[in-house]
Amino acid sequence: MTEKINLDFNTVDDFQKAYPTKAEKEEVLSLMTDDQIDRLISTCRSPYAKLYYSSFKEGGSQHITYYYLKDEHLFAKRDSHFQDFIFRDGEWQQDMDCLVSDKLLGYDQYEDDDSPYGFGSTSVMNEIVEITGEEILSKIGLIRAGNSANPGNGAAFQKSVRDWFVNHYGPGFELETKIPIGTSDERKKDHKFDIVNLKQKIVIECKRYTWTETGNVPSAKMGFTNEAAFYLSFLPDDYEKYIVMLKSNHTKRKESLAEYYFRTNRHLLGKTIVAEYDPSADELRIVGKNE
Repeated sequence: MTEKINLDFNTVDDFQKAYPTKAEKEEVLSLMTDDQIDRLISTCRSPYAKLYYSSFKEGGSQHITYYYLKDEHLFAKRDSHFQDFIFRDGEWQQDMDCLVSDKLLGYDQYEDDDSPYGFGSTSVMNEIVEITGEEILSKIGLIRAGNSANPGNGAAFQKSVRDWFVNHYGPGFELETKIPIGTSDERKKDHKFDIVNLKQKIVIECKRYTWTETGNVPSAKMGFTNEAAFYLSFLPDDYEKYIVMLKSNHTKRKESLAEYYFRTNRHLLGKTIVAEYDPSADELRIVGKNE
């Protein structure tokens, strides 16, 4: 399934209505041109929002550079932290083989280790070309396809999880709610969580990820899930904290993706509960929690 997206908005309100969640916004902003981002900024009322959108412009702290690898016929991207990803099997996967960095540095694997020509090879450097986010869209025709899920599916999953909690815990669960977090009152800043019930002190982060088509771990997505756990860790101990993942099984795997995540990352989770939700059956199951 593919999903073409709109990058042209006349106002920031239109943009926020089309992409209500933080994850959706960041995915789309990373593909916008500076002119398209400037149009959003021009209609922003909040100075903090203007700074946030500006960070996605070229040279900004969250700017992403896109590439095309000629020999492999693959698309790639590098974020502002110099992490590289390859678009493969319908999702962005971490570049574990260092394809992007090797080509940018002109690393020739066929040269001897002590050869002065091991790096800076022009022929190798010519195998990678920088492209724009718009070119990515025109050539791939989608974002967050397959494993990553398109923005509409991600938002629908988040709303379905919210509805499940409303049905089982009662009203009061709101989407995209800000809570101040930090190491001290003076240093606290608002952070937007996916689902929040302030009265019952329940906070939920949703992750709609699956195994890759070949049954591999979506490594980059697990990193994003750990980031969610990191932000949840700043909430007071009397909060009930959840990471709710899409129920995902694969014929090559004896455990679901949520079970795999909890097993390999439980040391990072503290009191955060990991659960998996099956939209087709409207069922949520607790996968694990640390006592």
